[in-house]
Amino acid sequence: MLHGKPLNGFVDDIAVFQPQNKDSTRSCFCIPHRLSPQVLVFLPFTHTAVHDALTWNNSFKFLSSFYLPILNVRNKEKWLYIKDDDQNPSSVILPRKFNFNERFGSYFGAMRKNNPENNLLTMTNNVLKLNIFSALKMMLFPMAIITLFWKDQIGLSLTEILLVNVFFSTANVVMEYPSGYISDRLGYRLALIIACLFGIAGWSIYLVAHTFWHVIGAEMLLGVSYAFISGTDNALLFETLRAGGRTELYTRCDGRMAGWAQIGEAGGALCAGLMYVTAPLLPFIVQIGVWVIALVLVLSLHEPKAEKGPLISSHLNEAMRISQFAFVEKGVLRSTMLFGMLLGLASFYPVWLVQPFMQQCQVPLTWFGPVWAGANLTVAICSYYSHTMLNVLGLRRMCLLFFVLIVGGYAGLGLTSAMGSFLFYFLLTAMRGFQGPVLRSLLQHNCTRQMRASILSLHNLLFRLGYVVSGPLIGSLSDTRGLSTTFLVLAGAFALLLPLAGRSFLHHQAAVQQKTAP
Repeated sequence: MLHGKPLNGFVDDIAVFQPQNKDSTRSCFCIPHRLSPQVLVFLPFTHTAVHDALTWNNSFKFLSSFYLPILNVRNKEKWLYIKDDDQNPSSVILPRKFNFNERFGSYFGAMRKNNPENNLLTMTNNVLKLNIFSALKMMLFPMAIITLFWKDQIGLSLTEILLVNVFFSTANVVMEYPSGYISDRLGYRLALIIACLFGIAGWSIYLVAHTFWHVIGAEMLLGVSYAFISGTDNALLFETLRAGGRTELYTRCDGRMAGWAQIGEAGGALCAGLMYVTAPLLPFIVQIGVWVIALVLVLSLHEPKAEKGPLISSHLNEAMRISQFAFVEKGVLRSTMLFGMLLGLASFYPVWLVQPFMQQCQVPLTWFGPVWAGANLTVAICSYYSHTMLNVLGLRRMCLLFFVLIVGGYAGLGLTSAMGSFLFYFLLTAMRGFQGPVLRSLLQHNCTRQMRASILSLHNLLFRLGYVVSGPLIGSLSDTRGLSTTFLVLAGAFALLLPLAGRSFLHHQAAVQQKTAP
């Protein structure tokens, strides 16, 4: 076997070795066994490509860990090779010029043709495309000015504007679980294609909309579009990583996706006002273009081959069986979804309350845009590093962190009224960023391919139903008792409910770990 010590803590798929004779010129860049069963490939450490590889940041290392160091070498004739045997590597590393494409081209070609699921290049391409899709789906240029458009261009009253939101939410809730079930049965890529087509249709109606019912039609189509996306993109991400044998990276990659989505949302909001001033329909025209790009991107996605499940005689019965499995039979799924619902609600209430709170604290209107962008950026950063926090703190301390951020954030908003009091809202956005990737990862690891998008859709549906029930009560409390009282009531409510839900959540997670432990 190869003798030597690894240098620089390189990624799993590639290592750099220093031979035992301490000859620095013999340091080499190693591609391990699975590249070719009997051959290890080396590049001299002094080569520029290796130096560049060792200075890449971690995220780029992941995307390039298998192919880029091979395919992008400037001087392919400098490659060395050695057979994997028990000899001392310092005496058997033989410099030899050979045709790189001739030596390995057929191997890569056969792997791509015969077994694309195991092609790491396909996996990383899918991950990158899903990140871009996440940014595009949230790059909603009209959202920052949509109320003004409804009021000034269509002529809707405030009552009609509220009804528009009701129709959107109804279409989204009604289709949430059916769309997830359809995704599991027909394929995640097809479900995303359907979502893009509904999105294009919905935004296109706005170009000719003149009445209340035109707006209702557009919003219902958009509600269906986002129902098909909900859970489907996350399920495709997990299946992509599972096909590549890297499911342990899911929390990290999900966090990256969430970060891209928040950056996309912030980018859309920054440009919307200028577009609207230029031409009221311009944000909608650009939005249609965004969804066309998203459709082209989805068409280029590769969906791993699905496992063959049992024959289904009734789709209605199967959908009911999955619901029973999630809420009755599988305690770990039930506790995770209930805990996730509370965390989701904790971060969602202040979305609608923080702006009037900032007005009440006399925050200048010019600050509203940057504060909103800062909140999205906080979610993006915390999502990006959620896997790191989980590795450092562990699941139990992570739950304690959620509790501190939620109760501390609401208590701060309720007890202070200074101009900078809105900064407590950032504690809640940080919690939102941390919790999403972690809980989705736990849900994904506890379900199968045949129900993956369905389970995620049920999770989202539970959150939406929770908001439908509690949202009007929170709004009424804000109107009658004031925002400070509302925030303190929410702090107290979550201080009581989170420990109960968190205890059940941690108990079931510990039980699963005990069963899977060797």
